[in-house]
Amino acid sequence: MILTESRFDPDAVSRAGAQGLMQLMPQTYARTAEELGIPPDAQAVFRPDVNIRCGVCLLSRLYGKYRCWDTVYAAYNAGENAVDRWLADERYSAGGRLSSIPYRETAGYVKKVRSAAESYKKLYGFSP
Repeated sequence: MILTESRFDPDAVSRAGAQGLMQLMPQTYARTAEELGIPPDAQAVFRPDVNIRCGVCLLSRLYGKYRCWDTVYAAYNAGENAVDRWLADERYSAGGRLSSIPYRETAGYVKKVRSAAESYKKLYGFSP
């Protein structure tokens, strides 16, 4: 996730305003930090320990909701509202899973994150 989001730059800021290693939007960071009991200091989002903790909390929550990593990656990139709309639309989903992603950027993002995850699994011996 971090490789794809920020290329390991803790000070990264996207054109959309996402911040830090895991590229958290300010509102998402503030909500997640509060949920974790972390004072949502505007500069703390750039601290790797805080950014990763909040990003992993968000990923965990998304996985609890969607139970499919590709759907989690899509929601992380495009937002839950967009993914919920796609899941409710049979043009983009089948059997409760995304069958296609209508946003080209998000579809590419999911492929990049999946590829990076597979590479790290192989590198660290987690592949069958």
